[in-house]
Amino acid sequence: KFRRLQRYAVVYREGALSNCCTFFVLLEGGVLLNGTSNASSQREVLPGECFGISEAINGRPRSGTAIALRASLVAQFSVVRKSTESTLSGSALAKACFFSYVTARLHCCPLCTDVPHATLQAFARLMRAWELPMAGSSLIEFGSVVDAIFVLLYGAVCIVEQDGSTSTLRATQHNVPLIGEDSLLARRPCTMIATTEGPSLVLVLEQRHFRKVPWLRER
Repeated sequence: KFRRLQRYAVVYREGALSNCCTFFVLLEGGVLLNGTSNASSQREVLPGECFGISEAINGRPRSGTAIALRASLVAQFSVVRKSTESTLSGSALAKACFFSYVTARLHCCPLCTDVPHATLQAFARLMRAWELPMAGSSLIEFGSVVDAIFVLLYGAVCIVEQDGSTSTLRATQHNVPLIGEDSLLARRPCTMIATTEGPSLVLVLEQRHFRKVPWLRER
């Protein structure tokens, strides 16, 4: 199942047994793993990563506390058999889950609504995820040569055109904006500035992969 987390929401606490048979894949946002008995073990989980799986497989108490650093979305799974340990790879499952989520979101992109699901699956695996946790992060600078296309999975991006006009692109449940495709297709310096308005996640399709998606060039 999916869980929406508000900022500072606790996913689980160190030592907890009540949910030790569940593990999570982060789809949006950021989660801090913090073991109070070992401060050096603190780390941030990024989109596409799995957490809590070791305790779930082995039935152990939670080895640390997991707290949402910002508004986040996680997929929650339950382990029902200990034999799962021999077949379940946390990193492989996290990757498969994340790309399934990305493929579903790509169906909401205006240029991809009628593209076959299998084609979007292959498209998703050509891209890399780029987490931008702060407002003001730059995607595109005026006059730069764009060498990638950006797909806004969540968050908002402010666009400032050469004539000074501004607009905001927002990722919503039913809309996933594409950014930078005009400049990349025309092979000309960019005539706009694109910066994030808050925490955002974009997928980056680098120019070297562009030839592998001829259907996108034709649109």
